[in-house]
Amino acid sequence: MWEQFITATTVEQALGLLAKYGQDARIINGGTDLIVEIENRMRSPKVAIDVSRIDGLDSFRLEDGVFHLGAGVTHNQAAAHNEVVEKAFPLASACWQVGSPQIRNRATIAGNLVTASPAGDTIPPLIAMGGRVTVQSQQRGMRDMALDQFILDVRRTALE
Repeated sequence: MWEQFITATTVEQALGLLAKYGQDARIINGGTDLIVEIENRMRSPKVAIDVSRIDGLDSFRLEDGVFHLGAGVTHNQAAAHNEVVEKAFPLASACWQVGSPQIRNRATIAGNLVTASPAGDTIPPLIAMGGRVTVQSQQRGMRDMALDQFILDVRRTALE
């Protein structure tokens, strides 16, 4: 497991911690995929940066026909949201397919994307619907890209 577990309370703090610890750090929110990766020895972060307490990361809004999902939106939140069901049914349906109710309550859509697993239930509908990802770091600032450009290969992303 990790050597340090740090709870960030702002995006700026989380970005600073990522800059400080670099490849030794991993963001954790729901943690469902990260714990499996650690148990299977696919990842071994020395520092876990918990972002689940950052205000606003679990929000989403519909603006000009486009949903903007925060990094902390869980599968159950999306699947239960009337506008998502009405206007983005493939995403809502995929979210209902994820694990058990307990997993859907913890697991985030962003975590599903960052893991870039072939078993990522939300990846196909989001790509099909023209999904985009916005990522941020202290070094590179904010970047926006199409989801099919973000996911480079199995378990490989353009996250940096």
